[in-house]
Amino acid sequence: HIPISVIGVAGGTFTAIPSATTLLIGGLSGKFIFKRMLGEDWWQKYRAVIIAGAGTGIGVGVGIAAGLAIILRSMWAVRY
Repeated sequence: HIPISVIGVAGGTFTAIPSATTLLIGGLSGKFIFKRMLGEDWWQKYRAVIIAGAGTGIGVGVGIAAGLAIILRSMWAVRY
């Protein structure tokens, strides 16, 4: 009957600091800010959509940046 999760502590011990910080900020914002501002029912209904939209937006941004990097690198190798 330990008041904390042993598996959670073990997993968190080996998590990189930037990832753990991001999870902490996201968890706290979801727990305190969005539930109180928008209502708990709304938050329970749309939180998965918000996460999926953020992930999709990041993926599109990374794809565009990678495409531009490839195009710029290929233009450098072109001889006049």
